[in-house]
Amino acid sequence: METQPLATIVVTISAGVLSLILASKTKFPSILFFLAFGIFLGPRFANLIQPKILGASFPQVVSIMVALILFEGGISLKFSQFREISSIVRNLLTVGMLTTLAGIACAVHFVSGMSLTKSILFGAVMTISGPTVVIPILRRIRLKEKLHNILKWEAILIDPLGAVTAVVLFELLLSEKVGILTGLLLFTGRIGLGILMGILTGLAIAYALRHRWLLRLETEELGGLFVVGTNLLFYGISEWIAPHSGLVTATVAGIFIGNQKFPFQEQIFHFKKQVTLFALSVLFILLASKIPVEAIPNILREGIIIFLILVFVIRPLSVFLSTFRQPDFSWQEKIFISFLAPRGIVCASLASVFAIAFERKALTGRGIFLPLAFLIISGTIIFYALLSELLARILRAKEEARRGILIVGANRIGLLFAEELRKKNFQVQFVDTNPKNCQLAREKGFRVFEGSGFDKEFLESLDLKGIGKMLAMTFNHEVNVLCCQTFSGYLGRNAVYRLWDKTDSWDSVTAPTYDESWGKPLLITFSEKADFLKEKLYRDALTSASKETQEDLSISQNFFPEMQIDYPLFTVQGEEAFFPTPNAVIKGKSELVYARDKTP
Repeated sequence: METQPLATIVVTISAGVLSLILASKTKFPSILFFLAFGIFLGPRFANLIQPKILGASFPQVVSIMVALILFEGGISLKFSQFREISSIVRNLLTVGMLTTLAGIACAVHFVSGMSLTKSILFGAVMTISGPTVVIPILRRIRLKEKLHNILKWEAILIDPLGAVTAVVLFELLLSEKVGILTGLLLFTGRIGLGILMGILTGLAIAYALRHRWLLRLETEELGGLFVVGTNLLFYGISEWIAPHSGLVTATVAGIFIGNQKFPFQEQIFHFKKQVTLFALSVLFILLASKIPVEAIPNILREGIIIFLILVFVIRPLSVFLSTFRQPDFSWQEKIFISFLAPRGIVCASLASVFAIAFERKALTGRGIFLPLAFLIISGTIIFYALLSELLARILRAKEEARRGILIVGANRIGLLFAEELRKKNFQVQFVDTNPKNCQLAREKGFRVFEGSGFDKEFLESLDLKGIGKMLAMTFNHEVNVLCCQTFSGYLGRNAVYRLWDKTDSWDSVTAPTYDESWGKPLLITFSEKADFLKEKLYRDALTSASKETQEDLSISQNFFPEMQIDYPLFTVQGEEAFFPTPNAVIKGKSELVYARDKTP
């Protein structure tokens, strides 16, 4: 009917937004919700989403959206992370990938009876994991830095590499005009062109954003749109020269830009991420709506066997072959990486595109290629999402105690805390929206992120590994509370603090009904001392001092006045910092650090 194209667009977008919300609340990968909504709302059930309205342009739409996703993933890859893990990632992308391709191809051919040609293509598609499913798991389980970086680099780089490999194999196996030598030339040519175009894309974006007079990008929205547009322009040029090289272009461009510095960088990347999330949600729901679910019961037994072979044989084998000569890589780390390789959006996209091509070439056979692909994709997502947390705990793969401290508000009081914490060897980072505050903190040697401390999307784009506590130290009470509420979801309610406000009272903040997600109030500004403190900090009239406690002490309302301490900062016990709040206990043999007037 005439309204169906509009219904497809509106329902797809609405379902995508709802999926992202559900994923955020449940901490499960959003791709699971995309899959469920796509199937239920697609032609085989509710029939509200009909991907056929895109017609012959469907593969191109899929490729464009995948390019946005890969560009976003590339931005998060830092060269500083790569040096320690380069050999392992290289091996996973070569030895590991070839092992996976061959292993899956054999398993599919002998278990399901799929033709050898299709089995090889299926194996190529299934080599691809992807950041859309790996990174949400990494955020949730907080691995050791080396493991985190290995899995992130592998997931992002294997997307374009696997996609080009699969496409070249498709042309090599299904075209009589393409020989092995030609296939190798096509592969290396596309990779080389993609790298060259990616670097050119990065240079163009970086130059324009550093020379704002050129484009007059007065807001981060315009900057973000410029980044998106330039990325897609060079992607299109690359695709025009050599089809399917554009994914390499997008990934390399993202890596290049992610390692550059330019004004309003965090805000521009934040806007870019919103565009990518939109593309991801629309793309996967459209893909899921095309799944022939009626065929799944007929291949369920075969699919489960192939899934078990992939998870328990092929992936562990590829990892152990890739890490065989890595003496500093423990067997626990090898096992953990062996059990974290969910398949994602690019894998699903290629499976859909190949299935369409098979139909056009009358190579449908049993028609199991697409349903088997989505069965394994959804199976790996569920399996690894459920297993990863437990396995990380058993194998001790989780990061060590997080001693880092994030301070929201790079003002004078925030800097006072930061400098004293740094003296005690604690890592301190800042988040602030004020460019002058950010610049001052950077000049003092601190790492600073320019943005809002309660903007969830912005915070998720940051690399905050090692951060265990958050101090909200702006002089706006509402902002501090919002920051605490946001960070309590990441760090827990016991790890978020804020300045004492004049609206607080001792009884209210110690009452059982007090919501600790509002933040534990720091006593440095207790009894309306904030104005006096700001004035003294402005005059540089304070210095630091410390005392050692001999026994456990409970902080009462008159505790610090009786000790003649006006501005308590924190206590240090062992390798951890604690911050004085109402009714907290200071352990014996702790060092109590505080600020005092320089002159009596």
